[in-house]
Amino acid sequence: DGSDWSVLPDWEARKGIVNDIMTVMSAEVPNELQERFADDTWFKEVIEHLAGSDKDKDPRIRRRAKHRAANFMIDEGKLWLIKLKGTDRVTRVECIPTREGFQTALKTHEDNGHFGWEHTKLKLNERFFWP
Repeated sequence: DGSDWSVLPDWEARKGIVNDIMTVMSAEVPNELQERFADDTWFKEVIEHLAGSDKDKDPRIRRRAKHRAANFMIDEGKLWLIKLKGTDRVTRVECIPTREGFQTALKTHEDNGHFGWEHTKLKLNERFFWP
């Protein structure tokens, strides 16, 4: 009769699918991603927080990492920055290590026909992020 349910069971419950938010929260971080950002202290903190591997660190450091990681996610083996402003032209951009920034900018400039720094900056902001 449903008297033991606090809400009506849906199709997920009937099929035995567990809807547990904690399974979504635990991100599986690929080793390649950790290796790629190993010497980048800014992103390393974000990746460690998203992976949940900063549990044994100082609470102050964990709070800072949580604040930094607020708009980041790991998907398709890459680190992404989520763009939340209505004026942003894209919803997410790929994060790249700082050491790859110059080469990425140079390649973007060459691939877009040498149109100048404004055009290059616009193209970079639509695809990549690095501090």
